[in-house]
Amino acid sequence: MPASPQVVVDPDDPSLDPFRGMGRKISREGRGEGVIAESEIVIRRALEAGALVRAVLCTPSRAARLAPSLSPECDLLVAERAVLDAVAGFPFHRGCAAWVTRPTPPACAPWHERPTGPLHLVAPVGLSDPANLGAIVRTARALGGHALLLDARGADPFEPRALRASMGHAFTLPIFPTQDLHGALAQARSAHVRVLATSPRAAGLPPPAAAGSRWILLVGHEGAGLPAPLIEAADLRLGIPLSHDTDSLNVNAATAIVLHHLTATAPSSGPT
Repeated sequence: MPASPQVVVDPDDPSLDPFRGMGRKISREGRGEGVIAESEIVIRRALEAGALVRAVLCTPSRAARLAPSLSPECDLLVAERAVLDAVAGFPFHRGCAAWVTRPTPPACAPWHERPTGPLHLVAPVGLSDPANLGAIVRTARALGGHALLLDARGADPFEPRALRASMGHAFTLPIFPTQDLHGALAQARSAHVRVLATSPRAAGLPPPAAAGSRWILLVGHEGAGLPAPLIEAADLRLGIPLSHDTDSLNVNAATAIVLHHLTATAPSSGPT
């Protein structure tokens, strides 16, 4: 049985409280264990991944499309666009948003979940821009990444802008957060996972075979790049040759180039 629509006409209706200020950067502490998923495609990805969608706020046309996919326990709140704009605090053109329980991190590290065989991890270190982090999630999902090893000092992959940039793939790609990146890398090495670091000082991109089949690709902060100790301690350093009048690439563009290089000849074995 699909969810039953509830028409809301008053922007001050308490049922709309979870959605107030959606789109603003609100900390995990401010949202609690719920996250805002904006746009129909992001909501559908959350549903396909089995995430608990607790409430949806949308226009009548979006409600007609989404209702069959929602459980009867989900609050389907239907309002005209003016109400959505008032709740969001800006013109909300996407037409729908969902209040979703934050996914629980994997119970064990990716190298324990995959003790043998290929393992391709991406580890963004200290990325502060949610849009960059979300784009890397989408890139990793598209180019053979099995999981994300996430430095907890960076942006939140479930912040609204990150979710939009990931096209909802933060729900489909396993994300393993760590408070101790150096400790996590040591554990990974003990499981025969090589540590690869991007660096503008590296000579270039070595043959994929040099990286092996089990690796973590470290990519750095948008401005500062990776900390020098991480680069120096890596098993392999990778650089992208650039034109003489360009000194860097956007972190997601660089990640995409390196991932494509490393996985282009590997069998397709993305997240399941």
